[in-house]
Amino acid sequence: MLAAVTNAKKLDWEGWWLGIMRSFVTGAAGAVVSTGTVSIADPKDWGTGNVWHMVLLAGITFFGTGFVHLAIFLQTHPTPDSVTSG
Repeated sequence: MLAAVTNAKKLDWEGWWLGIMRSFVTGAAGAVVSTGTVSIADPKDWGTGNVWHMVLLAGITFFGTGFVHLAIFLQTHPTPDSVTSG
């Protein structure tokens, strides 16, 4: 147990958590772009009069894009990298 804690302290947890948060920042960017694009492309059905639909679209896109990018990040970084001192 002590060896596990000692080894865990040698990992870059801050960078790993930042990568996870970046995944959802990408999801937020996707939500803004997709909601804006849809409201411009079809203002009759998705304009300002249909705010609930725009919020729903933004939420679905946020979580969908965020989880896809989270999966990509975790596929390439399943655990934090080792801290290199130099």
